[in-house]
Amino acid sequence: MSQQPTHNEVFHLYNSYYREHMTSRFYRHIFNSICFVQVVLGSTFMANIAASWFAGFAVTLLSAYIFVCKPGEIASSAKAQALRYERLIHSLSNPDAQSLKDSVIKLAEDDTETPGSLTNPAYIRAAIATGCANDDILSQRANLTPLERIYSFIAGGIPK
Repeated sequence: MSQQPTHNEVFHLYNSYYREHMTSRFYRHIFNSICFVQVVLGSTFMANIAASWFAGFAVTLLSAYIFVCKPGEIASSAKAQALRYERLIHSLSNPDAQSLKDSVIKLAEDDTETPGSLTNPAYIRAAIATGCANDDILSQRANLTPLERIYSFIAGGIPK
């Protein structure tokens, strides 16, 4: 006899999904912003508007960040992982509790490293998605640090 997944198991699945989803959006927005700034700074060279040493230094720093940290690759990896979690969420009506646990454990092996400031916003989004009490959600949202609010904004925000 198959047992339905508990609320905690479903919540854990949604939390994992939102961590990956928000990580993907966060790094994609960071990557796109850096590329835009590089284009703008590059155009200042062409127009000879800014001090060339400053623009050159800024382009070098941004290029080094993209080369070392690879935000585009992280975003791509997190998006692929979020899609795997999403497929599992869509099949929630079929599996029993044990197969859900096994699937989540297997998927978690490939999770992307989530920035610490996205952990609580992802938790709140999972709480909203799984129908947790509004009072709990509001208190969690009120306790977000300013950095968590900024990261959450960059990653797509938290629905009201």
